[in-house]
Amino acid sequence: LSITAFPLAWEAVSDIDGSGLKNYELQVATAADYTTLSFSSAPLGASAYVSGLTQKYYYWRLRALDNAGNTGLWSADRNFRVDLSTPTVTNNMGSGDLAWRKSNDGVYDVDFADLGESLIKQVEVRVTSGAAQSGTVFADWTPVLTGINAASYTGDWQLVTGVWDLLQSWTTNYVSVRVVDYSSQTYTLNDAFKVFKDTVTPSYVNGEAGGDNTWRKAGRNYNVDFADPYSRLAGAKYEAWTGAARTGTQKKALTSIPSVSGASFGADWTVDFAALEDSATNYVSIELYDVAGNTSTITDAFYIRKDTTPPSNVNGEAGGDNTWRKAGRDYNVDFADAGSGLNGAKYAARTGANYTGSLKVASTTIAGVTGASFNTDWGVDFASLEDS
Repeated sequence: LSITAFPLAWEAVSDIDGSGLKNYELQVATAADYTTLSFSSAPLGASAYVSGLTQKYYYWRLRALDNAGNTGLWSADRNFRVDLSTPTVTNNMGSGDLAWRKSNDGVYDVDFADLGESLIKQVEVRVTSGAAQSGTVFADWTPVLTGINAASYTGDWQLVTGVWDLLQSWTTNYVSVRVVDYSSQTYTLNDAFKVFKDTVTPSYVNGEAGGDNTWRKAGRNYNVDFADPYSRLAGAKYEAWTGAARTGTQKKALTSIPSVSGASFGADWTVDFAALEDSATNYVSIELYDVAGNTSTITDAFYIRKDTTPPSNVNGEAGGDNTWRKAGRDYNVDFADAGSGLNGAKYAARTGANYTGSLKVASTTIAGVTGASFNTDWGVDFASLEDS
């Protein structure tokens, strides 16, 4: 009870066959032996108004008296507590909980005490988008510690799941606490701490979706952008495999993309082109992270076709044609390229070895040289060659 004067009531008794009920005798004391009474009364009815009490734990009992002077037995003891002091809160959070959290793993050092006699019943929290319980209410007063039944509570504690689930990622969550004792006295501390929640994975815009279909002999920059408007970006990494979905051979282990931080990252970035498989398609996957620990994965964000190996040839005419000819013929020089494939071939003719002498046939396309290999014999411009 948080008052010092109040009515006490009980079930009325009667003395039907005797002299009749005269009155009741009520005793209130701080000790169970009633040696020192804090209040006494002789009410005629089944209630009495108790007053003059102080903040203590009390016992009370009563008995009935009839008009003949007979006295009944004392009732069983009953008790109550007068608590005139509000509970207290000690906030040991300092500057608060500044960590971004993706799960309900925060512990909070906010202690409670009750200087009165009724003991602490429970602790409740209320979460809002603004300071001092302003803005949007995400979670109204909800018990987080119950059945404490002690004069103090100093253990660290967590938010209950039901409250955590209502917290938002798009704003600061201000947590106010209220302690309640068994006399229904309360104390509220606004903004005991803040919770920064981020359960949203980083986002991305893949400007390379579908892959780079151009075969390349040198690297270039790639356009995949990242963003996290809540806890902010905390890095990104890429890796390269010879097979889709991270299969085949890993040619580049997870490697940091420089300078990925803040709310967004829009700069184009490079991969380690030298590490990629030559004459093959390399599949690049990306992981990106935020400060709260959320991760997004872009499997096969794009692919790179690398070919730094020149086309090969098999010269079936090595050593030359030692036969003097009055008409041309076809020649057996085959070409191949296992990477990007053949994209043409040309020949030229001079009167001297090692590209010396007169140029008789300028660089001229050999027809049909495409694909992974070309094995067809082909002719030269015999009419343009030097005679004799």
